[in-house]
Amino acid sequence: MKRTTVFLVLCWAAAALWMALIFSFSAQPASESSETSSPFVRAYLSLFHPEYGSLSPTEQFELEEEASFRVRKTAHFSIYTILGALLFSAAARTVSASGLKIPLSFLIGALYAVSDEIHQSFVPGRSCELRDMCIDSAGVLLGVLLCAGVASLIRRRKQQDR
Repeated sequence: MKRTTVFLVLCWAAAALWMALIFSFSAQPASESSETSSPFVRAYLSLFHPEYGSLSPTEQFELEEEASFRVRKTAHFSIYTILGALLFSAAARTVSASGLKIPLSFLIGALYAVSDEIHQSFVPGRSCELRDMCIDSAGVLLGVLLCAGVASLIRRRKQQDR
């Protein structure tokens, strides 16, 4: 098998594996998902709210809820940013028309985000939220655009070196 074919297969495999990882996170019931994000919430609180320990229990609860929301939405955005980069890397090696690489990568990622949210609606304690679809899709777009930008810079640099 040619080296470029192997690399193409590896790029799509990486995107598929990342999608499987996202699926596994989405398959966690709400209680298990909260346990997964709990260490990140504690880190967020210690970093951005050192006064947390001196607050009343009500204030602590409210701050924990806010921190949990921020951490979880940042996680959504981040994992989908990685997915967008992986999808663009794969599409860039698959699609010959340069004008289709970005839209195709984004479309695949955004459709996966929608399907992932629908999947969550069948998981105990989880729900399907339009807001999360938008956050996930924005993450995909960032990943696609970052990867496309890096690819463009590399291409320009190679052309200048000629």
